[in-house]
Amino acid sequence: SLNYISSAIKLSNELKDEKRKGNSLFLLGQYHVEWSPGLDKTIVYYKKAINIFRNADLIEQEITVLSKLGYAFIARGEETLAFELYHDAIKNHPGNDEVSCHMNNALGNLMKSSQESEKAINYYSLSEESYSKIEEPSAGTILIQLSNDKNRGVLYRNDNSFDTAEYYINRSLLKSMEIQDSGWIARN
Repeated sequence: SLNYISSAIKLSNELKDEKRKGNSLFLLGQYHVEWSPGLDKTIVYYKKAINIFRNADLIEQEITVLSKLGYAFIARGEETLAFELYHDAIKNHPGNDEVSCHMNNALGNLMKSSQESEKAINYYSLSEESYSKIEEPSAGTILIQLSNDKNRGVLYRNDNSFDTAEYYINRSLLKSMEIQDSGWIARN
């Protein structure tokens, strides 16, 4: 894997193909998640990929790597860095509803795992607000909305607000059935 990824980086440099270079650096980061002790190298390569995608205005790819970088920070116990990363992404892309949708979902997940239910619900609501403004959401963005609803349902259930919980989980279930996503159907 490492040899192929290294070749891809070299070729993308020769071709001056920023998208492929960013994708290759992202894959190199993924490689280090699996095969390196710690996440230091992963974080370095993810940051390089993010900069390339940001400079080339490749928002969808940037969102993917930003999310993975946040998870790497969280895995190292650096939730504060993940929190700042997600907020910075929103600031770096003012008015971009795709970025806002994804990053507010990530912030909601972070707050949910920190047992801060009210803040999590607020972030999921902000994510949904951004989602509602997207004319043609990507498949990944639709899954973010399913996540928002399911997670709000879980949080309301944990708070004994069963009617509200049922509303959100059913909404996520109906949408997952509509798009025929068996994984999300099972989750709901």
